[in-house]
This record gives sequence, structure tokens and C-alpha cells, in this order.
Amino acid sequence: MANLRHLHFRGGAHFSESCHLRATKDGSFRINNLQSISSLSIHNEMDAKVLECTPNLRRLKCKFTSQCPSFHFPNQLESLNISFMRDSGPNFPLNLKKMTLREFDLSWEKVRMIGRLLNLEIFKLQYGSIKKYKWDTKESEFQKLKFFELNHVKIANSYSYAEWNPTSDDYPPT
Repeated sequence: MANLRHLHFRGGAHFSESCHLRATKDGSFRINNLQSISSLSIHNEMDAKVLECTPNLRRLKCKFTSQCPSFHFPNQLESLNISFMRDSGPNFPLNLKKMTLREFDLSWEKVRMIGRLLNLEIFKLQYGSIKKYKWDTKESEFQKLKFFELNHVKIANSYSYAEWNPTSDDYPPT
């Protein structure tokens, strides 16, 4: 399987303990041709060590099964799809062009951090909540965004209605 480029798990999969050991042993474990992984379960920070062994990984679809506050995604990722992310979740690679968060719970600070990703063009939020009463975009956020999806997203501090205030400066004419 030396030429394997795309790996899809139907129903999900996770890295084994032996895979964790190989990834942390001596740095010789590499999966050089792998470009995409989908339906991967992330259990702990050791999974990040395995992902570091995939220097050409560009697309990742994963699900967090526990809190991983110090988890680091590979820097070369361009597309990231995460399910079950909580506010204490990971930091994101700066090269991301596409991000989908599904079943999430985020603070306003985490959303601001995502907005500062310089290359982000597609941002999808699905079935989650953002802890903020009012969403005000700023000129320095989401500068290259071309597509934005809000699907069943609650933006509120409590059960009251939220307000979203995009400015025309944030969305220049095409």
C-alpha cells in the first residue's frame, strides 16, 4: 500500500496502540503518499503524532471522542471536517482553505481565532452552538471567505434570540 493516497473508513476507525508506538519511536515511520483520510476517530494527543507521519495529508475528516486541548493538526492541511468539537478543542493549521464543524460548542474567542485563518475560503457550521449574544464581524476576520454556511446553529448566551451583524466591508462585491 505504498502508493495509497486516499483512505476512507465507513463507520469510522481509530489508530491502534502499535501505530502510536511506531509514530513516536524514532521518526522513521512515514506514510508519504497519503493525501486524505475520512471518518477517523480522534481519541487523544497520540493520534496527532500519527498524523505528523503523513507529510502530504491535505484533507482530514474526523470525530473527537474526548477532549484534546493540546491536539495539533498537521500544518499542511487544507481541508478539515470535525465532528463533536468542544471549546477546549485544538488549534487549527494556518493553511486551511475549507473547514466544517459539526456538532460543536464554541466560545466567541475560538470563532475569532478561526476568522483569522488567512486562507479560509469555505466555512460551514452545522448543528452546534456559539456562546455569544451578538455576532459582529470585523474587517480583519474571514478575509478570503467565499462560502459560509450556518445550519442549525445557536448563537446565544442563554435561551434568548441572538443577533448577527455582518458589515458590507466584510463581504466585498464579486
